[in-house]
Amino acid sequence: MGKNKFRFKTLTVREALKKGLQPYKDFYPLKNSQPKIKKNTKKDTRSLMEIMMDDSPLKSWADLGNCAKDLYDTPGEALSVLARESIKLTKANPKTFMLCEFLENAKKLKVNKGKKFNKIIDDHLEQCCSFIEVDYDTVDIPKSEMIVGHRNKKVKYSRQDIIDRVVTRHANLVIKQPDKYKNWLVEYSHTVRKLLK
Repeated sequence: MGKNKFRFKTLTVREALKKGLQPYKDFYPLKNSQPKIKKNTKKDTRSLMEIMMDDSPLKSWADLGNCAKDLYDTPGEALSVLARESIKLTKANPKTFMLCEFLENAKKLKVNKGKKFNKIIDDHLEQCCSFIEVDYDTVDIPKSEMIVGHRNKKVKYSRQDIIDRVVTRHANLVIKQPDKYKNWLVEYSHTVRKLLK
């Protein structure tokens, strides 16, 4: 009898009864030890960033002090790291850097040799408008293309005003801060182009 208990232990109760075995003599009717797994019918609609934020110890800027206590010995050490790393972040819009890079490349073209900078911008104003977030359709047409009495009905901006904006942005970055512009070209320009593709 004892041998039968172990021999038939993998049988279900129904199969054991069909073979003529008696419960509690030939086998022990045990409940299935594996718990039933409930299928989750609701899908997790949170993004990866939200899931990572839930797991992160740093949930907001208010938690920064508590995290810094674990990482640095003194508050001065934490502040110096914050100051050093914040300098690396550019406060200027990346589109301004891209605009300047576009204009610098346009200047080097053979077609534009000998042209004034305003004329180069005027020739490429549609592209420049995309960098400064101005709808090109709202910019006045060039005077050379104007027919007496016919103007764009949607005009909000004078053509020269937009050209002046572009010249100012270019001058503020390339002429006044050449090191910052060159540094961006070396370190970040390829990354920004990849993101825009």
